[in-house]
Amino acid sequence: MAETKFIEKNVEEYDLKGVVISSNKEGQEDIAPVVTSLNYYESILDSTIRVNLSYIDTGTGSEKSESVLDSLPIVGTERVDVTIEDSKEEKLELKMYINQVSPISESTQRNSVDLLMVSKEFFDNESGKTRVVQRFDGKISDHIKKILTGDTYLATDKDVSDIETTENRYNCWGRNLKPFAFTDWIQQKGIPSSTEASGTAGFFLWETSEGYHFKSVDKLMAQEPKKKYIYNNIPDEKGKNIPGDYDGQIIAFDSNSNINYKKKLELGTYDTRIILFNPLNCEYKIVEPKVKTESSGSSSSKEMNPELAAEELPVFNREFDKKFTRTTYMLVDTGTLPSGDTDAQIEKCEEPNNKPEDTLNQSKMRYNQMFTVRKSITIPADFTLHAGDAIFIDTPEVSDKKVQEINKQVGGLYIIVDLCHYMTVVPPACYTRLNIVRDSYGRKKK
Repeated sequence: MAETKFIEKNVEEYDLKGVVISSNKEGQEDIAPVVTSLNYYESILDSTIRVNLSYIDTGTGSEKSESVLDSLPIVGTERVDVTIEDSKEEKLELKMYINQVSPISESTQRNSVDLLMVSKEFFDNESGKTRVVQRFDGKISDHIKKILTGDTYLATDKDVSDIETTENRYNCWGRNLKPFAFTDWIQQKGIPSSTEASGTAGFFLWETSEGYHFKSVDKLMAQEPKKKYIYNNIPDEKGKNIPGDYDGQIIAFDSNSNINYKKKLELGTYDTRIILFNPLNCEYKIVEPKVKTESSGSSSSKEMNPELAAEELPVFNREFDKKFTRTTYMLVDTGTLPSGDTDAQIEKCEEPNNKPEDTLNQSKMRYNQMFTVRKSITIPADFTLHAGDAIFIDTPEVSDKKVQEINKQVGGLYIIVDLCHYMTVVPPACYTRLNIVRDSYGRKKK
């Protein structure tokens, strides 16, 4: 756990050092002095990062004594260099590009403008020249890296070292998809290799300010917490009144966990089946992947043993724990795109290219399990946190005791799914909003 850094600043303080817009023609403007609000977004469900800011322009800060929209002008795709520092002197340095310009109000004396900015890869993904048409052989993780770094595709210069290796190989072709559409499709077929779990599948590809990440659901759940926070409604006095070994305090805490068991049944979250048909030999096969729970008992079904973020998956009434609740259908991909020369391909003509009984339902179930418990918290701005990180939280129990104890059911390890750093000028403040999830209940036993 990182050592808490105490400094003589209010936790809400920030320093917007620069928002420099470079014209597509020539010239640039730093609009930081007139920015009224700024939101920065990361999500493991989004392939790129985003920034949304608002500013008020009177034209007095421009060399031409006219609005920035007119003097540059701003028409879209302009590069914007954003630098902001939180109260712990951690910097967020971003190179973004304008996607949308929305004048909120206009007059002859002042404009109020909203800018939506995206990363370079957002636009590169839309180019017709980057459509994925080639064939890919080998591991799925290698396909992901090739899409990110290949000159034919996104050719990103950002860090791509955090790519988890998949266990399985899958030969495929791009189907003329956009790069991120291709990665969204292929990541569902990945099986993690560096985990103690078994029988699971499913990955995420996402961007943070540090670069690109490709990790399995199980790898995310198996992380050690990066920071530890407490929710106790006590002012922290510039970080000096935080109890124990916590890194910070939760300012606002909301629960988003709507328990709907029927919905879980419809999604096949814990018990589903797949019907396979092999056109080569007309074999008809039924496989029922079923997540291993305390109530499942002995079963002839193929059990999933996932890596959990907390102590255990929810235990349901055994009266309803009898049958699968969802069915998927798939043709076995036999003899398609075998690797090697002609002779090697002939030898492999009866081998399956992929095993949907090991990936299709397992990934669907794992994605759904991941969002079993959902919370939203607000903390003082912390630019060291990123989507995909694990944090540990503690909250007091709900009781009428004079001295409340820790809530062992709610507290524990959570994964950051969505993150928003947001700052405002009036009142001057900077906070981090986190949507956090986990797949299980209770506090994991050490």
